[in-house]
Amino acid sequence: TSSCTMSPIVIQMCHNDGLVHTRFSQMIAMWLVYALSSSCALGISTQPVGTASPVGQLPLLEASGAVAGSGFPEWQAVTGSPLFCPGAYGNAAVIVLVSGGQLATLVGPTPHTIKTSNLTLPNATTESGQFLLTSTVWAQATAADFDGDGTAELVLVPAIRGSAGGADMVVVSFSADCSEWHVVFTAIVPMATTPSTVWTGVAAGVFSEPAAVGTEAAPQSVLLLGDASPQIVLVSGQNRVGTVVGATDPLGKANAGWQRIAAGEMTDPGGDGTGPGGGVVLTRDVGSERVVVLIMESFPTTSVLATSDLASVPPGTTQWLHPGVGTFFGDGRGTAVLVGITTSTSTPVVVTLALNASAALSVESTCHLDAGAWAASALAPVLGSSVLSRPGEIQLVGLRGTTAVHPNFPVNLLVYGRAEHFLARRAAVAGTLSQYGFDGTMNVTVPIDTDQIKQGLTITHANTHSFIACDSVASAAGIEASAEGYLAFVRLLAATADFVVGGEQLRMWLTLLPPTEAVSGKCQPPPDSPLTPFNETAIFSSKLGYLDYGAWAAVCGKLAMLYPHFVALQIDDMSHDVQPPAGIFTPDLIANMTSGLRAHAPWVNLISTTYYTEGGFVWTLWPDLPKVVDTVLFYFRNQKEGAGPCSNPVCPWGPRMKTREGGCLAGNCSEATAQNAAGEIADIAAGMPPGRPLQVGFYATGHSSLGSPTARYVRMVMNGILAQGNVAGITFYRMHVPPASGCVGPAVQTNMGCVVAEVFSGLNDRSKNGMRAAMAARAARRADL
Repeated sequence: TSSCTMSPIVIQMCHNDGLVHTRFSQMIAMWLVYALSSSCALGISTQPVGTASPVGQLPLLEASGAVAGSGFPEWQAVTGSPLFCPGAYGNAAVIVLVSGGQLATLVGPTPHTIKTSNLTLPNATTESGQFLLTSTVWAQATAADFDGDGTAELVLVPAIRGSAGGADMVVVSFSADCSEWHVVFTAIVPMATTPSTVWTGVAAGVFSEPAAVGTEAAPQSVLLLGDASPQIVLVSGQNRVGTVVGATDPLGKANAGWQRIAAGEMTDPGGDGTGPGGGVVLTRDVGSERVVVLIMESFPTTSVLATSDLASVPPGTTQWLHPGVGTFFGDGRGTAVLVGITTSTSTPVVVTLALNASAALSVESTCHLDAGAWAASALAPVLGSSVLSRPGEIQLVGLRGTTAVHPNFPVNLLVYGRAEHFLARRAAVAGTLSQYGFDGTMNVTVPIDTDQIKQGLTITHANTHSFIACDSVASAAGIEASAEGYLAFVRLLAATADFVVGGEQLRMWLTLLPPTEAVSGKCQPPPDSPLTPFNETAIFSSKLGYLDYGAWAAVCGKLAMLYPHFVALQIDDMSHDVQPPAGIFTPDLIANMTSGLRAHAPWVNLISTTYYTEGGFVWTLWPDLPKVVDTVLFYFRNQKEGAGPCSNPVCPWGPRMKTREGGCLAGNCSEATAQNAAGEIADIAAGMPPGRPLQVGFYATGHSSLGSPTARYVRMVMNGILAQGNVAGITFYRMHVPPASGCVGPAVQTNMGCVVAEVFSGLNDRSKNGMRAAMAARAARRADL
């Protein structure tokens, strides 16, 4: 935005063992500062911890996935807590989805499914001895640690009183690994306590003594929100028996229609340690008070701390989903986050509110999320532990309704928040000038000569190298086509740990082959490297072998902790393998992979190699594929036009050519198509989520059927790609280096290595201000920001 200004940035980086990791700190801090230079246009908070954030922040799409094995029902309620099965998944929050009698549990920084199953009430009066909950509509769900032992139960409240087998509250306990669950007790609120016929919400917390609010050791209770006076009922679950402690009507009988309730820390509004910190937030869509923050000094004693009429919120918001309270923007402040559904567009509007120094509640930001109709949402703790996380932070977990889920690639779970993680990944691939694999002309031999590779990267000014774990082409004397590939990669990581190209640390990617190219018996799981403290082979499934992509991601996350300049895991030709029968890259598998990376190294990107067409335009087939990966590496080969000038019979196509169609790389015939890169790049960039960097690759080494282009084509297409404002990096396929005789005479125009060295040298110049001046200037003007 034109009025956007930068503020001082505080970056604290630690290794997860508590010791400063100097190389990691310097590198990630540099990348963060580079990315933050344009982050204000994204609405990302760049404020120091503890200061106010600018109005109009945009919640960033941090992760996406799908609930596997569920049939994608209309999920009604969602909640999350690291206390459902503490320790089983580190500090990761376990997300629980509920729809009628069906439960699904998901874990990881990117939630992925570990189980879905039915939920029944035992000992109910039915013929089977169980009450099936398939028809139950749930108002809300929450997690409550009733006895303060550090383990939470799931608390479900039916929308219609007594519809869950006569119960007003159903409490579910989980096994140690959250793979099993059972109902431990139900509670019925006596009609004498409240005449409500409808429950609209439930919130968990410590409501008896203010000093205990927010402590895990104190037993928690739950507040039930009803539709009639008294509106709020406190229920204790100690001894696994639901006991009504009392009821209150803090807002008076005239203030009916409250839709949702949440409890949490709003932060000391006075800033001096003397003001109230906790709060119960109520929301509704009618009346002069649409949001109220209550302080419960000792139940049922309450006082109204602040109210808001949400006058600045767009009209037409008729349904509030689950609100939340916590540190949402990573700035240390407590924020109330509301998610509403608008009748005009059926898309969610996110509203954030905060208390100012005068204890007044004000709207900080309002924005629409272009994510389709939502069925439910919740604010959950940051999903998964990592070296960049801070305690008390929350993320927005949204569930798309079935009408918003694309049938070809169903993504129905969206996670927003964690700007630091997003920026670290974006910065790690910004300005990428990559050499991919090894061309046969390099004569790379076994064992790999790391000095040869480093010299080649230096003379071509490439700041990134993408190494192939198993190469079906086997062009590099078998190095990448055997188990030696992974071991060679680790050795190369070690050899380049402090290696600088163009004044900055070299970055490394690892490329995996998809099932269609990972030939059985050739591509094997990685052997155990002597340079790592973990056993790589033991992480892999003996059944899946090389195709255990979840295990690959976990290994890469661990590896990046040792070598932080390892910044991306790329899946070659992923868009070929998205759908069955050949495809295995479902949204849930990809979520499993990103979780494996982010649990250890949240700066590592998962990158999909993507083509313009897969029997149709790729984003028409799978519009949500860009949401589940960190970015895509789009390879240009003139697929939009097709053969074009290469349809001429004299054009030299590749040896596997069957019909002259699908693209154009055939010798000098391809040169006329270099100008088409801009149009294809624009189409691909238009389908990317806001702020996602687009990587673009092109062919220097030829294609098996489309042919081999000329050096003149390579120069033209490189300059055409780099002229686009929506490109954050470029990949040269495959790695070439200048001849030993140097770039003199005809070689300047005809040698691929000379071409890449010339073009990259103009982009990797740090002589002006220590940053890649040419790339940074272009990045600041990117249309997608």
